[in-house]
This record gives sequence, structure tokens and C-alpha cells, in this order.
Amino acid sequence: MRNTLQYEKAKSYIKVLLLVLTILSTSFVIWAGFTGRESIFPFLLSLTLFLSISNLQFDNENPERKKLYKILLIVSCLSVALAVANLIV
Repeated sequence: MRNTLQYEKAKSYIKVLLLVLTILSTSFVIWAGFTGRESIFPFLLSLTLFLSISNLQFDNENPERKKLYKILLIVSCLSVALAVANLIV
């Protein structure tokens, strides 16, 4: 019983953390758009997409959609990695 409560508490903490990070990342996308910071714009868009999809995957209970969300999560993770590589180069 205690492990189940700890699991639910950790799961709700992760959900809130993902939501806050998604909102923060979206705010940075808007800030980058208004200030003209084109160099970090692709990274911020990729990060926002990754956080949104991970939040969707975390909330999803449907086993048919889990596979789709897992594929989308992998693609968005690759997109974040390529955006970071673009910033470095």
C-alpha cells in the first residue's frame, strides 16, 4: 500500500514538473520570437515539442496509443539532439 502511494505521489510530481517545464519552454519560445533570437529558436521549439509529447505519453492509459506516443517521443528526442548539435556548430 505504501509503495502504491509513493508511486502515485511521484507520478503526480512528474506530471506537474513536466507541465511547468512545458509552460516555461513555451514562454521562452515566445520570448525568442519577440526578441529576434533566431539561433536558439529551433532548440526551444524542439524542447517544447519533446516536453509536450512526454506529458501526453505519461498521461496516456490507452495501450494502442502508447506505441504511437513512444515513436513520437523518440523522434522529438532526436529533434532536440539535432537542435543542440545545430547550436554547437
